[in-house]
Amino acid sequence: TSAGVPEDFSKHTLVLDYNNSQQLEEVFASIGDQIACVIVEPVAGNMNLIPANKEFLQTMRSLCTQHGSILIFDEVMCGFRVGLQGAQALYGIAADLICMG
Repeated sequence: TSAGVPEDFSKHTLVLDYNNSQQLEEVFASIGDQIACVIVEPVAGNMNLIPANKEFLQTMRSLCTQHGSILIFDEVMCGFRVGLQGAQALYGIAADLICMG
């Protein structure tokens, strides 16, 4: 069995509202130099298959590039279901890393 996520990890993790570009911009403006990566489900399976707004992902890509943060698409659930090249092709946005399942 697993002990779960170590407590120290969770205190260094931010959870933001999905599809909220303004909130994302505010966080990057305030602590962007401290953000190592952003992990997002481009089609959120845990919220009844809510797709991301393209503008939200474009903002995310731009902010990650500006601040040297890694953009990770979690496509374990949506992956090949949205197309052979995943959500990157669907949205025309290149992530730095993709998790496929």
